[in-house]
Amino acid sequence: MRDMNRLIVELMIWKSKLLIALATLDPTSQMTASQLETSKLVFVMALDLMKKLNTSWKNKKISITSKIRLLKVIILSVALYGCQSWTLKKDLEARITGFEFKCYRPLLRIPYTEHNSNEEVKNPIE
Repeated sequence: MRDMNRLIVELMIWKSKLLIALATLDPTSQMTASQLETSKLVFVMALDLMKKLNTSWKNKKISITSKIRLLKVIILSVALYGCQSWTLKKDLEARITGFEFKCYRPLLRIPYTEHNSNEEVKNPIE
């Protein structure tokens, strides 16, 4: 229980720091050629948060279900900040999907070198 409380406190601190950084981005602005750059910046911020919580993700006392819920609520919400104004194209859709699976692999302890397909990674999540 203490580990879960510590994880929640860590997540709240990092989420608040990232939301302050993201406040400089305008999600309602018209997306132009800088859309890709904006998405890259947001994904980098979310990956940074993911790496900061690496020790918590490896904690065996926290269930996989709880970790996935926290990932969806905190990491993916940061990654998809402002996406309602993005024009969804094939390359951006692939980038979002790739980012999602890049986050799932460490939680499920699947090394990237195993070369599992996305379907194999998604099966334990569902």
